[in-house]
Amino acid sequence: VVSPDGTYVAFVRSFGGQQGLWVRQIDQPGAVQLVADRPVAYWGTSFSPDSRFVYFGVKGTSADDAPGGVLSAVPVLGGLPRRILSGIDSAVTFSPDGRQLAFLRVESAGDGGSSLVVAGVDGTNLRTVTTLRPPDLLAPGFFAAPSWSPDGRSVVSAVRTEGSTSRLVAFDVVTGAQTVLEDGFATIGTAAWLPDGSGVLFTGRRPLAWSTALRIWIHPTDGTALRAVTADPNAYRNVSVTSDGAVIVSVGTDSLTSLWAVDDEAPARQVRVPWARGDGMGGTAWLGDRLVLASFVGGDPQLWTMASDGTDRRQLTSEGWSAWPAASRDGRVLVCYGVRGAEAGLWRLDPDGGNARLVAAVPPVASLALTPDDQWIIYTAELDGLGTTFRVRLGGGIPEVLVRGLADAAVSPDGQRVAGFWRSAPTDPHTLAVFPIEGGDPEWVYAGAFAASGVGSVAWSADGRALLFTTAERANVFRVTLDGRAVARVTTFDEGGITGILRRPDRNGLLVSRVLSIRDAFIITGF
Repeated sequence: VVSPDGTYVAFVRSFGGQQGLWVRQIDQPGAVQLVADRPVAYWGTSFSPDSRFVYFGVKGTSADDAPGGVLSAVPVLGGLPRRILSGIDSAVTFSPDGRQLAFLRVESAGDGGSSLVVAGVDGTNLRTVTTLRPPDLLAPGFFAAPSWSPDGRSVVSAVRTEGSTSRLVAFDVVTGAQTVLEDGFATIGTAAWLPDGSGVLFTGRRPLAWSTALRIWIHPTDGTALRAVTADPNAYRNVSVTSDGAVIVSVGTDSLTSLWAVDDEAPARQVRVPWARGDGMGGTAWLGDRLVLASFVGGDPQLWTMASDGTDRRQLTSEGWSAWPAASRDGRVLVCYGVRGAEAGLWRLDPDGGNARLVAAVPPVASLALTPDDQWIIYTAELDGLGTTFRVRLGGGIPEVLVRGLADAAVSPDGQRVAGFWRSAPTDPHTLAVFPIEGGDPEWVYAGAFAASGVGSVAWSADGRALLFTTAERANVFRVTLDGRAVARVTTFDEGGITGILRRPDRNGLLVSRVLSIRDAFIITGF
């Protein structure tokens, strides 16, 4: 983010599961670390209106870094951070007079409620402006940042409808009354008022398509049409603007994916499989001895199949888009999440990609699997602000909740258990947990250093006695036995992030989907 006076840029560096806060002058190459690296996740940074302090939120698992978020402030020229308040799920924004700040918070009741909160800059005199209940959510949301209007009357923030679209809303700071500024976006992240009140900058993606990157948009307040500020392939995660309205600073990201064959008995043997752009980002599965994957070769994801060495690629689907494939053990059935015309949900296909039939209309999913008996589709979707594991019969029916709060679920080889990242409430830290396939209480829980966002990958060992998983470090696969006696690192990557772990069906070894994100801070003028 850029300081209001345009002198400094504050940013977070992440490596090896640890993050630290840095600052540099906008026109100088050197950077100074303000807060040392720690195993935490930064949840929004902002400059004070006078550009003298950086306010930052972190989430962690220790008592000092509560999973519900802690807001602190540190002098821009260096010094000891000062704790302001706890229970925060966004960057903060300041009132025009600099005496108050506003932020988003997930309520601790566990019912999915989320609020817009106003407080003094010292963290006192907290007041809830409004609280939304599912399916409408203010938080949680990665890269969320509200913005206080220059006239002091409203705060603008993204509101998303669970499993649907996002809208940009102005909330009256006194009454909480809502005014919708923009609607129909697939996602909206951060917002920033232009200092003269002529418009609101925000990050968002539309239409409802995977191939459209997050762009920076401007909503003019004079009634003219919405327009895009950026149109290049980079995904812009945030937006900040100087007090004269002349300069935007944003982090742009370009992601490169790849597939790697890993011998889990000899981790040094890591071989990259020939690949195309986007391979594996939307899931992988085995169809007999061939690999099925979602590929972005043509823009939106489609299902392709190829030999295990990356040769003999064949496209399976072309209508709409398709992702998160899974296959039956006999290779006669494929399932995926996708869109065909106006219908979105779980689809059943023949192994050649044809004869698509809608199994269930469900909101977007984050992972998908078939039980070994090929009777149930297991998938992760959002419920009350929590990633939750659902199941529906392969032959169709009404989806049912299997385990609330369990995400990235993987089914055990014997089909009797399901494992994933679990938390019972949005303010709890994530754990690695195993549940009976029929749901109920966890049979086993492992409290590790997992990503505060819950993003990660889980798979079972071939014998069902261990789990393979990623941590907050994200670059490597780790293995833990269910007796908890042995934790070992399986891969030896030194960069990037793992987005999927797939065990080879015929022998020891894994197929790992990786993404290398290239991030830069961009200065934008003349908008």
